[in-house]
Amino acid sequence: MQASNWQDVQKLFDKALRLPPGDRESFLAEACGEDQSLLAEVTTMLNLHHKSSGGAKSAQVSKQSAPSLIGKTVGPYYIEGRIGVGGMGVVYKAQDTRLNRRIALKFLPPSMVGDKNARERFINEAKAASRLDHPNICGVYDVGELDDGQLYMAIPYYDGNTLAETIKKNGTLKPTDAINIIHDVAQGLKVAHQNQIVHRDIKPANIMLTN
Repeated sequence: MQASNWQDVQKLFDKALRLPPGDRESFLAEACGEDQSLLAEVTTMLNLHHKSSGGAKSAQVSKQSAPSLIGKTVGPYYIEGRIGVGGMGVVYKAQDTRLNRRIALKFLPPSMVGDKNARERFINEAKAASRLDHPNICGVYDVGELDDGQLYMAIPYYDGNTLAETIKKNGTLKPTDAINIIHDVAQGLKVAHQNQIVHRDIKPANIMLTN
């Protein structure tokens, strides 16, 4: 996810928090529509808020909610910079010091470390992706856990932009380019479906176009 998705989560979280608890479910169902990932993230934050000291303090969803790890070493990975922030984590650019290759490290937000469901979803995502080997699917190299319980997964680093960023920058795609992108996405999804894995959140922001 991109930073804009954090803004969507924050807005819906704030609006839902102002509603009576009994009205939140119907509000989120209508607001999120078919975006189950967005619904899951907002619901997770509401649950965390409910668990925190009687709801006296608001759980904040922001790009600054996680302390920076830039310049630090996590396991064999030296973190060089931050790539982006999404509802299920912060993604950093890092160097694998063992194999001398660039990777991306995706961290579960510290605010979700104590959320059993969020941790299970994070691990399940890593397990599912690690089962797939296809040029149109992002794989998983490794998973790990910091001393404070924060989870991370090491994934390939792709030099390029998301489809959403490309459309925003260049406008409407050429028909041939659109067809090629759809073809590649479909090929990746075919392999996922053959392995009984459903992505559930296919959208331009989650499609990477490499250089």
